[in-house]
Amino acid sequence: MLYLRLGLAWLYLGSKGALARFATCYTFDRKLPMRLSICVCTYNRAHILRYCLESLSNLKVPAGYQVDILVIDNNSIDDTKSAVERFSKRSPIAISYFHEPRQGIAAARNRAIKEARGDYVGFLDDECTVRPDWLEIIATDIDEFAPCIIGGPYTGALLPGTALPKWFKTEYGNAYFLANHFKRGYQKEFRASAGNMILHRRVCETQQFDENFGPKGDEMKFSEEWFLQEHFLNKNAGMMVFYEPDIEVAHYILPKKMSLLYHAKREMEMGACHYRVSSVALLFEVGRAVASLCQSPLRAVFRDRRKYPYWQNYAYESLIPHVMRIIGAVLEKIRRRYQRSD
Repeated sequence: MLYLRLGLAWLYLGSKGALARFATCYTFDRKLPMRLSICVCTYNRAHILRYCLESLSNLKVPAGYQVDILVIDNNSIDDTKSAVERFSKRSPIAISYFHEPRQGIAAARNRAIKEARGDYVGFLDDECTVRPDWLEIIATDIDEFAPCIIGGPYTGALLPGTALPKWFKTEYGNAYFLANHFKRGYQKEFRASAGNMILHRRVCETQQFDENFGPKGDEMKFSEEWFLQEHFLNKNAGMMVFYEPDIEVAHYILPKKMSLLYHAKREMEMGACHYRVSSVALLFEVGRAVASLCQSPLRAVFRDRRKYPYWQNYAYESLIPHVMRIIGAVLEKIRRRYQRSD
């Protein structure tokens, strides 16, 4: 019995090691410096971008790493360029500015991949800020596991001087996948948000962001990073995304996003993007959505006030996600905005 237990333990540990080796992107010669390019794509947010660049300028660069920062200006008409130039003069980490004329976050990120020289290419949203140890933690993950894709969480934060509606909760700005309570390591069901994602050069050489997806200017559209990861993982059996909870970034909630109308539009778009059911099942869901709408006035009045202090909380957390995602799925059957040829 003792030998049996030892044998099972050996098989278990061996399988975990094999999984880690299989999911690892590559092996590297640590006699050479590891290069990492951090890319920030921005559009008309010079007043917010400065917080992002300030936090990146304060990063601690691990020994054996070479780091640079790329800012991709996606046709901004504000003073984005001058804001970047001001920071580049005083940042201890080199900052480069590029203008991308093709509108859209996917086009801007593809330009970032083209210009980046790092072995790893990191992506950060322009309304996000990082902690000083963000890079050190990423370096630890790379040195230990060498993942192809690393992703981390983001949590809602307020811009200095922002007036918060009395009903709005800052956790509304948190990453949706925080509810899954993923642990550090390779996760089969996890897909990184491009607002806090690091890709190995191998991914960038074989995949690009699909420029049919993602926001373009003020147009709301999603999933450019989701499709990139799915395509890479489908082409590379056994690969998984590495989740690192300790590289959490603060994600500023813009005032325009603190409204029920914006949330309804966003949930509708999420439904169009991700809600995939048969026409028969969708018809059933439409019936449930209509019933929820009819019952919503009474449910709002008799809501659990500990859970939903204001009726807006009930609408934001319960009614809108259910109803608007169904509406989005119905519209997608007609518009087909998220169809891919491959």
